[in-house]
Amino acid sequence: MMLNGKRLSKISLGLSQLNNSLYKEKKFIYSKSDIKNIIDFAIDKNITCFDTASSYGDTEEILGLFPSNKKNKIIISTKTGFVKNNQRNFSQKYLLSQIHNSLKALKVDSIDIFFLNKPSKIDIEHNNLIIFFEKIKKEGLVNSAGIIIGEKTLEKKYLISNTFECYSFLYNLINTDLEDAIKLTKKYKKINFSRSPLNSGLLTSTFGNNFNVPKSDFRYSYFHGKNFNTKIKKIEKIKSFLSIKNEELMKASTEFVKKNRNLDSAFFGPKSIQQIDDLFRIYKSRSYYSNQKYSLLKKKIKTLSKSLKTNDQKK
Repeated sequence: MMLNGKRLSKISLGLSQLNNSLYKEKKFIYSKSDIKNIIDFAIDKNITCFDTASSYGDTEEILGLFPSNKKNKIIISTKTGFVKNNQRNFSQKYLLSQIHNSLKALKVDSIDIFFLNKPSKIDIEHNNLIIFFEKIKKEGLVNSAGIIIGEKTLEKKYLISNTFECYSFLYNLINTDLEDAIKLTKKYKKINFSRSPLNSGLLTSTFGNNFNVPKSDFRYSYFHGKNFNTKIKKIEKIKSFLSIKNEELMKASTEFVKKNRNLDSAFFGPKSIQQIDDLFRIYKSRSYYSNQKYSLLKKKIKTLSKSLKTNDQKK
């Protein structure tokens, strides 16, 4: 798969986990050099797409440290719209300021993919964002425009609009509600990304080992109480259906996303070189599912989702 003349790898790297900006208490002790080394390692593994944001600590600036000849071979996506406390701003003035800030931090002339972070139909129409993106693309500030889909799928006209080339969907082993939207966008030759393919680490061997998200973590509301217990039940039923142990959950989850032909890449959020290496090894290994097993699993997940509904960072 090519995007603006650059190869898009099946594994994309989300950089949200390599910063402390999204957390009330420091979660990592990474220097800029540490993060740059992790990204360098990923590039050496032929991972070509990196997802950042102004709210992801120093990650935009760190990507900006790479020489132009290296940046010209990778795809950098960034995003805006989310401000704080689930508040969003999609005014043209705000978006344009964010684009210029990102261009400066990344030290590039044009952004490969600029995503709107979960806009509604009203956000798009009220702010005339179709006209806005056509203008900034014509000016060369952005190469491709994208939409991160939230809880509710946008109207068909926005999913097939010529203005937007890329879409990001919450999609993993326990979240397949947006399957129809993914099929539709691919029918119109859009580039589709899966986000949270491992559900913030829950769909790995971490499952069952006192997985805990502290109150200081912005994801806390999705990983505690009734919602979290429902997720656990759902995962246990899927494990039982597949006859797998906790140690196999990451492979099963990764292969599930990889198997979907309507998804072009997935934004994984590894926190170390070792995790990137593990992920790369899984992607290179033999396929986990036969076509029949994959089809039956998707039906099972769809059935489970009717009785075991969960909230997973869709808003």
